[in-house]
Amino acid sequence: INISLAAALARLRNTREEKEQFDEANNQIISHLNTK
Repeated sequence: INISLAAALARLRNTREEKEQFDEANNQIISHLNTK
């Protein structure tokens, strides 16, 4: 049980990091479009 729990937490953390990177890239694109 502990192993599957750790795997689930790791997967959750990876998903959260990917979302943060995606949001950051989105913000850069939006700010780039706004400067034009």
